Amino acid sequence: MQVVDPAATAAAETTPSKASNALSNVWVLQFDGGGTTRACVYVGTVNAESNILATLESGEGYSVWVVANGPGNGSFTTSNPATLSDFESKLLYTGNTTSDSQIPLCGKIENVTVLKNGQLLVGNNNATVPSVLLRRAQARVDMILEYDVNGAVFDGAWLYNVPTGACYGLLESAADGFPEAASGNFSYTEGFADGAVHAQGTQTADGIYTWYMGDNRRGTKSDILYEIQKNQYNAPQYATYIRIKGHEQSDETKYLFHDVYLGKTKTSDFNVLRNWSYTFRVRIGGTLDQHKALAASDPRVSAGVFNQVESVTVTPDPTTIGRNGGTYTITIQGIWAGEMPVRIWDGSTELNKGGITYSSASKGGSTTLTVPANDLYTQKSIAFQYYKDNSWLTIKAGTQEAKSIGVDMGTFWVESPDPNLSLSWYDGVEYCKNKDNGAGWVLAGLADLDKCYQNMGAFTGEDAFPYAGYWTSLEHSETTASWKSMGFGSSSIDTKDVEMRIRCVMYK
Repeated sequence: MQVVDPAATAAAETTPSKASNALSNVWVLQFDGGGTTRACVYVGTVNAESNILATLESGEGYSVWVVANGPGNGSFTTSNPATLSDFESKLLYTGNTTSDSQIPLCGKIENVTVLKNGQLLVGNNNATVPSVLLRRAQARVDMILEYDVNGAVFDGAWLYNVPTGACYGLLESAADGFPEAASGNFSYTEGFADGAVHAQGTQTADGIYTWYMGDNRRGTKSDILYEIQKNQYNAPQYATYIRIKGHEQSDETKYLFHDVYLGKTKTSDFNVLRNWSYTFRVRIGGTLDQHKALAASDPRVSAGVFNQVESVTVTPDPTTIGRNGGTYTITIQGIWAGEMPVRIWDGSTELNKGGITYSSASKGGSTTLTVPANDLYTQKSIAFQYYKDNSWLTIKAGTQEAKSIGVDMGTFWVESPDPNLSLSWYDGVEYCKNKDNGAGWVLAGLADLDKCYQNMGAFTGEDAFPYAGYWTSLEHSETTASWKSMGFGSSSIDTKDVEMRIRCVMYK
């Protein structure tokens, strides 16, 4: 593995001249002596060999920055960046650079006086047209890879721990640690983590993998003396590294990884700096067994069984689930061995369970599970989960609608639908008492059925009362009780062992 010092940085010693190529999205920014932004002027495209024209605020003691190949019109304002410090140290450019010509450029001149006629004066010489040396705001990373491991299949090369963008003003003399060590500043993190997004290198015709990235200054570690020590256990948090991925030829669920940490040296340096070109020559050869054995002693090499989840989805959206439930498809993208358990969970009970077997064709797998009907009169919280690393992980949660209590009669609910049962009075009382495991139903009283009769329009379909006699809870003796005709509206008395239709109610 070889680290090449960039020849491009030698441009700082050359004689400045007008740009030999056209520049796009050119900006001129002006800051006063206190660091406050005074002007952000969008110039747009500047042709080769052309001057840059911009209207600035007159006065003395300014610094003027020029940005090219940067953000489009409307991106910069005097409140963003509000100060020179913001401009110099915050992530401003987040574009997707895919070639050298797209790399954002920036440069500055200091101690500038802006005359009222618009002329820029640097020092006291008004005969010289001020010039700005533009430097690249990103680094270029190249890897020349030779991969020939007998028994392994090469899958590609990925870059991890990449800043989400680039700042324009950070100088090489700045302190280590940019950007701040916070996960939100990194778009590609932790090569083993579930759902970790990565930047796959673009392979050119000559077999070189190329990436572009902003500064990632993770510092140096003087105690690292040998190349083998530059590994995941000794690297600072969020240090950028290339992961070269492969798998066993006989079993694609078994991986073989090699990690290469970036920096100016092969040992102690972990800084990735703008305007630098980093070239790594990596050759990985031998046999699969040799590399699996090497994994036990070299932390840069790892081998094992995949158990990685890239993404998990549930369709259709289970945020709101109907009372009658439904069928849902759980899809997992990733790679694992065997079967990954999935389930539907309501917080106390496993409502349904299955497993997803990895498929090479789909780079994952899917299965369908059914949410059963909710027979409770309260809503259920439903979670779709998968089992990994000895724990159930929630994919997405939703709420299932409750079972309808019944037809609302104001002070009580009427059982819905009509149970279509003919029972003795005794059995009718027991039926209502035990309905829904003792939820509070009772046999309808005479006054209850009177109200139902007066509001027959509220009972339709399966809720409708047929023209039949219904027992009431009103007793007249130990052996007799009242019943009501829901066809004629009349009521009468009969012995309790006679079978009639029944209907339960629940009082509010």
